[in-house]
Amino acid sequence: MTIRSYEPGDEFKIVNLLNLCYGAWGDLDRWRALYANYPNFTKDDVFIMDNQGEVIGHRGLHFRHVEIGQRHRVPTVSLGDTAIHPHSRGLGLYASLHQVTLQEAGSRGASLAFTWNLKGSTTYDHNRKTGFVELRQTSAYVRIVNPGKVLRSGLSDFIHKNQKLRGALQDLGNELYFSLAEAEFSVAELVGETGQQPKASGKAVKLVFTENSLSFLTNFRTMSKLQRVRELTLLLLCRRVKIRFGSPAVSLRVARKVVVILGYL
Repeated sequence: MTIRSYEPGDEFKIVNLLNLCYGAWGDLDRWRALYANYPNFTKDDVFIMDNQGEVIGHRGLHFRHVEIGQRHRVPTVSLGDTAIHPHSRGLGLYASLHQVTLQEAGSRGASLAFTWNLKGSTTYDHNRKTGFVELRQTSAYVRIVNPGKVLRSGLSDFIHKNQKLRGALQDLGNELYFSLAEAEFSVAELVGETGQQPKASGKAVKLVFTENSLSFLTNFRTMSKLQRVRELTLLLLCRRVKIRFGSPAVSLRVARKVVVILGYL
């Protein structure tokens, strides 16, 4: 395994990795807009982890100047789109990539490094241990304009950061679907089995979400296990999440698996 700068041709593998790790991250045009076509981009603005030709890690760097007053410009770097392949986590690869990219930023004159992480996540905890401090920010206001994409991205992010949960869900494949408005996707798609997936049949079990349930999901990762089970129960009782059962055999198989899955939440 090596850590190296981006080379033309890597972008296809990079986008596949980002979509696997983040869930519907975007396409090649988005990556190029953020990196390759960004003003003053160099190949050293993107680092990848290469394992015998497979891209298993990625981090992008954005160098900017922050103006303080009228005469002072401070060189900074923003750490963006960091991803480690789910099969390669728990091996210290994020720490290695983190160290290499910070060293690169410092050697290029950056005085401050910025990053944005969800509180309580693995990356948040690691970055705090390596000297990052949390800055208080002014209130931000958010409106969801694509609820289906938010649901898919949130579920994918949570699943890929919990390897036991991912393994338990993998067996369900196309027997369990998630649905919100026009969006519909299977467990197989969420865990990264990106081949041609058939549409949900009448045999599959569906969890149908409403937009009111999304506010709960945004806080899901920061909850304790007991809180998660309690809140999921409330969502079902309040019918913010509805279950549409499939064939008896599939429904029974999914129900048995759910008992195991609850233990990994």
